[in-house]
Amino acid sequence: MKKQFKMVANVLLLCGLTAYVNPLAGGIKASESSIVAQDKAEGESRKEQMAAYSAVLKGIYYQHKYPDGQDCGFNYSGDVSDNQFAIYDVDGDGKDELIIEITTTCTAGMCVRVYSFDEITHVIREEFREFPLLTIYNNGLIKAGWSHNQGLAGEFWPYTLYQYQSKNDCFAVIGEVDAWDKTVRQTDHEGNAFPDILDKDRNGLVYFVTMTGEGMDTSMIDDAEYSLWLNGYLGDAQELVVPYKKLTEENIAGIIGQ
Repeated sequence: MKKQFKMVANVLLLCGLTAYVNPLAGGIKASESSIVAQDKAEGESRKEQMAAYSAVLKGIYYQHKYPDGQDCGFNYSGDVSDNQFAIYDVDGDGKDELIIEITTTCTAGMCVRVYSFDEITHVIREEFREFPLLTIYNNGLIKAGWSHNQGLAGEFWPYTLYQYQSKNDCFAVIGEVDAWDKTVRQTDHEGNAFPDILDKDRNGLVYFVTMTGEGMDTSMIDDAEYSLWLNGYLGDAQELVVPYKKLTEENIAGIIGQ
């Protein structure tokens, strides 16, 4: 849209015309006209975006299918309206995404999916998919708790840490965090003893941090090192509260015009 405005301005200058029309003729300034045109275009794009999100929600509600054709795996003894969705800028790019939380299925099938609308290609893109045990922050980070905790972590719940990548418009994995609570087991599953030498604060807990990338290196660290690692990403970020609504026909219809 900006390119079009620039081209119009250049044509006006080359033709020796002013950038304004006669106010006595009831016209408006070209700069104001450009703003009006831009607002109109953005409004049309918003309508198209909401229509696309509505189509996704209807596909889930009526056909029980995700946009990629995958079955939602609903438990048909349950109520599809117990699932939730939200229209919200969850990645901080200034545009609203469609967040869908599906829980009326088996544990392995439960998930939260985040979709965005590509204004250029006019298609829906999936940004994120994980088990619905999420802590979402306002700096593009998501802590995604694992669906099961059957290891050595005890009360600590393992998670995967994601960070929004604007270049690819998706959430990418930074690393995974698990733990070993000495009160759960004195040795691991391979018979190795709990690493007391690494447990500097002597609280009987150490963390396994696995970073993505080449090698997928896993470090075993204590509380202080773990906090330093995590705070290096979180900083002073605040947790977001996603404004979920029930997946009902009325709520789906209500997104048109938002």
